[in-house]
Order: sequence, then C-alpha cells, then structure tokens
Amino acid sequence: VLVYDTDALPGQVLIRNSDITDNDAGVLVDASSTNSFAQPPSTVITDNQIHDNIYVGVFASDSDVTVADNGIDDNGVVGVEIADYTTASGSQGATIERNTITGHDVGIDITDYVGPTSDVQTVNANYNDVSANSIAGIRRSAAPSVVDGTCNWWGAATGPNTAGASNKVGTFDTSPF
Repeated sequence: VLVYDTDALPGQVLIRNSDITDNDAGVLVDASSTNSFAQPPSTVITDNQIHDNIYVGVFASDSDVTVADNGIDDNGVVGVEIADYTTASGSQGATIERNTITGHDVGIDITDYVGPTSDVQTVNANYNDVSANSIAGIRRSAAPSVVDGTCNWWGAATGPNTAGASNKVGTFDTSPF
C-alpha cells in the first residue's frame, strides 16, 4: 500500500482491515515530495495484519501517522519506521499503540536520513508488544523533541535490556513497562 505526496489528499487516509503481505514494504506513507509542507492529512493504519514483507511493515516519512491495533510480524528488517527524509522544514509525529510488533531486527525505528536535526516532533509508542526483535524493540537514532516508549511489553517483566527482553536503543522513557 503506497500513500504518496499526501498534500494532494484532502482529509484523512485510512488503511483498515487488510492482510498486507509479500511486498518489499507493507505500507509506505511518504510526503517527502511535497512542496508546500502545509500540514498534510493524517494517515491511520488500523486493524491490519502486516507480515512477511521483505524490508519493513510500515514506513512513514514526513507525515503524521497513527498505527494502532495491528499485527506487524516477521517483516524482515523493521516493523514500523518513522523517518525524516527531507531537508524541508515541517512537522510530523506518530502514535503507535496496541500493536504486536515482533520478529524483526528492529520493532520500531525512529530515524533521520538527512540529519543532524529531525522534523519528527513527537513519537508516542505505547501499549505495544515489542518483544522478540533481535536488535531492538524500539530504536531512537533521530532526535525528535519527545519520544514516549512507556507501557510496552518487551518480553520480560523486568523491562527492556534485561534477560529475555528486547533491547531499547537510544534515550527515551520506557518506564513503566
């Protein structure tokens, strides 16, 4: 599923109740080609099964996105990636909640491809199962102003970076877990 140049779309884009499988990327939301960077409409990805894609389950660049109540499993490298992919200034944020995001190298990846500062403003990743990811349940390699990684299941009652749990990479809150 490709949502591209969302400035041209009025309202909200909704992707719901789908089985998305066997692609390079399951869902790709990319507003990086927009010229105006007026606030693009939001994209909501909910109640889907997104699995067995080659590289990523959900990739969102330079747009606001909500990823909620999905099964996002075994998508190669990354389950959900929130990225800043342009040097134009704008704002973007993400709400990632109540998902099962397992079986990847990185469950949730927050990154900036143009550095050194990111236009990713806020990422709220809460109430997700981010266990069983080999490198990190959540990795923050960009510098959005706020990342909330609280109230997630990391695979162990003792939280991330403990025996049997997925790791946390980067600086952000994870407690309570």
